[in-house]
Amino acid sequence: AYMLDKDKKVAYEPLMAAVKEAAAEEAEKAAGERRTVLGIAFDIDGDRVGFVTEDGEAFDGNATLAALAYGAVQEKAGVTVLINTKAIAPVYEYIEKIGGRAVWGHTGYSKLRKDILEEEAQGYEVSFGGEDSGHVLFPENSYFDDGAYTALKMMGLVGRHGLHLGEFLKGCQRVEILKEARLKYSSQREGEDVKTTQVRIRKEVLTDTMAVFEGEENKAYKVEEILNVDGPMVFVKKGEVKGRILVRTSLHEPVFSISIQSWMAGHAAVDLRAMKEMNLALAQEFQGILDRHPEVDQKKKLAKERIAPLEEEIARLDDSFTTSFGAEGREAIDPNIFGSMDIRGTAEAEDDEGKPQKIDLTDDLVERLSYGYGVAAQATLPE
Repeated sequence: AYMLDKDKKVAYEPLMAAVKEAAAEEAEKAAGERRTVLGIAFDIDGDRVGFVTEDGEAFDGNATLAALAYGAVQEKAGVTVLINTKAIAPVYEYIEKIGGRAVWGHTGYSKLRKDILEEEAQGYEVSFGGEDSGHVLFPENSYFDDGAYTALKMMGLVGRHGLHLGEFLKGCQRVEILKEARLKYSSQREGEDVKTTQVRIRKEVLTDTMAVFEGEENKAYKVEEILNVDGPMVFVKKGEVKGRILVRTSLHEPVFSISIQSWMAGHAAVDLRAMKEMNLALAQEFQGILDRHPEVDQKKKLAKERIAPLEEEIARLDDSFTTSFGAEGREAIDPNIFGSMDIRGTAEAEDDEGKPQKIDLTDDLVERLSYGYGVAAQATLPE
């Protein structure tokens, strides 16, 4: 859940430490006496939930959706699972891979509830619908976003199927997520109020987005699919790298939200440079769309706060750094080590005064450039 992400998990470090300590105590017991340990974190009103693995690591909303889907498919193959558009695409691929039916739903639990009801009206059996934020709705629980019920579901999954969250997390795939950009727009035409502008500019930008990705030829990547859920959601591929851009608009305020992510296809080894270059290409593509619309006051915010820093990060990923696997970093990172990546080496950079400095890739590159969780088709799961 968001409450357990890298920026906010400091408040949960006592819980993480307690879980790790309890798991270590259980490990010292005889095999027949050991109990499985996990941590549970609720938000303030209890409708969202996040988990902590026996290793004391955050088990975020995307990993939660994947684990719950695994349990649902174990109970009944082919069952439908809905995930919101802000969830990462590898979760969707994973659900399909293990024999479930994945459906993209809207972000916002009230909209997601409506999506579930629509699927059921068409005759599909829905196990649950969930968001990356930690909201999960189960039909048998009256479609409530009930964190305690979700926690019980996870505990049942651990108990019935022997799922260890730490082991599940280690089978997860790296996903590069460009931090969401929120861009405001305002009225520019004489005699047009903000509400009218909001309706017009939203329609124009979304239409342009669809047209650009559907119409242009000779792109650096192949457009594989375009959906319209919460706004245009475009899936692309270049070589072994997949990417997705999602453009959402708020119904309550004049704001565009742009979400971009990339991941490796199938069993391909992680290529940090290629994934970040995919994110950059998609961001630049949308920047070109924004440049056509003077009403978007903050269109340069995307270029300044997302594109420019990403270009600098890619420049740091030269061929000089190495991994503990002994080859070039962008070639040799094993795909099965999301929870245990071990990079050693340095990269060249400049400090605030422009002086050369070495950056420890373990502390800086992995923690700062890698953001988000995913689940790969090759994830190790219990029998």
